[in-house]
Amino acid sequence: MKKKVVIIGAGIAGISAAKELLETGRFEITVLERNNYIGGRCCSFTDKEQKEFDNGQHIMAGAYSTFFELVKWFKTENIFYYPKAINVPFLTKSNQKYIFNCEKLPGKLGQIAGLINIKILSIPEKIKLLNVLFADNKYKDNDISVLEFLTEKKQSENAILYLWEPITIATLNCDIKNASTYLFLNVIKRLINGNANESKLVFPTKPLSYIFAGFEKKTNVILRNNVFNILSQNGRFVVQSIGKADTYADYIISTVPPFALANITRNLASLTNFNNFNKSLDYSTIVSLYLKFDREIMQEIFFGAIGTKIHWVFNLQKLQNLSETILAVTISAAEELENMKQSEILEIVLEEMKSLLPDVSKAVLLDYKIFKNKKATNRITYKNSNLRPDNRTEIPNFFIAGDWTATELPPTIEAAALSGKLAAQEIIKQEDL
Repeated sequence: MKKKVVIIGAGIAGISAAKELLETGRFEITVLERNNYIGGRCCSFTDKEQKEFDNGQHIMAGAYSTFFELVKWFKTENIFYYPKAINVPFLTKSNQKYIFNCEKLPGKLGQIAGLINIKILSIPEKIKLLNVLFADNKYKDNDISVLEFLTEKKQSENAILYLWEPITIATLNCDIKNASTYLFLNVIKRLINGNANESKLVFPTKPLSYIFAGFEKKTNVILRNNVFNILSQNGRFVVQSIGKADTYADYIISTVPPFALANITRNLASLTNFNNFNKSLDYSTIVSLYLKFDREIMQEIFFGAIGTKIHWVFNLQKLQNLSETILAVTISAAEELENMKQSEILEIVLEEMKSLLPDVSKAVLLDYKIFKNKKATNRITYKNSNLRPDNRTEIPNFFIAGDWTATELPPTIEAAALSGKLAAQEIIKQEDL
């Protein structure tokens, strides 16, 4: 008889765990999801005009190997735009433009040359970049903030403003005063050591709901199932959901956020490692805007914004081949905006956009949407990076997954996919004993 595995949560981690287990053909799997959609934080919404919008524009990297295994499993590779190489334009308030371009040389040399050739930096500043690019990552157990690390490595204010700060916020969703050097250097090593495909930035050309379409046909997925308690009885688990029949399991993989996990496991034995981490945890806010204008405003597919409150601007007209001008704006680590009214956020963003794109002043804003996610990512800092818990818990047969677990990656889509895969592999290994 097949062992029954209940996966709580149908986000990236839950889908990844289900895939890994399904491919063995050895388990009966049930996925419980409290929402009426799958994908977790990678989801889409339909507005009153039946137009579909993501809850925020996402950038993937070619190095997201586990995530793209999922994409291949769903046969949705064709909805992504794969540039030839890294070619990232940046705009500043002072109307300067510079490009991180890795197309000129192959492989690792291209990545290093792309960083060194940023025109906005002086030659001495460029030479000192090597102090970071070739630094030993000795910070796993003695982490420090990225700002402290960059100061130690003699990085100039320009290098920090125009290069290291944008990379930190984009990949760690945390400001440099709090971000983990250990995770930062892991990102840098992946950037310069990866092959050309791994170092590329990849963009979805359709709403995120397309990626995982058909998941319900692959396994038993129960939507609108809000788990509120888990009990242990006679070596098995009883999963209790609001207004639903109990679900029984031999194994559980919980992929819910830490604050939810603490609640649903309150009647189980103490999860000491998790609890130590959870006490140290805070969350980062991401604010996303979709702005529809009456005319074309930018030629680039996307760009990073420097010295402004906004961080990335995406041209959906080009990315999604739309007939109208819609720009997606992303603001990471946006805690200072989380309690503002939408009208206040819009005013700030439009002013910043005018300083970056002069044509915004001439255009008419026809429509806008604002998504404010106050718990968009788990805020992994230099103070708690070494407290991230493993997939296996102190409770036999109870596993956890999510981008906040100990993957040695920042809390990204790839970290979520990898953690789900690793949790499933723990169950497979246990069954093989």
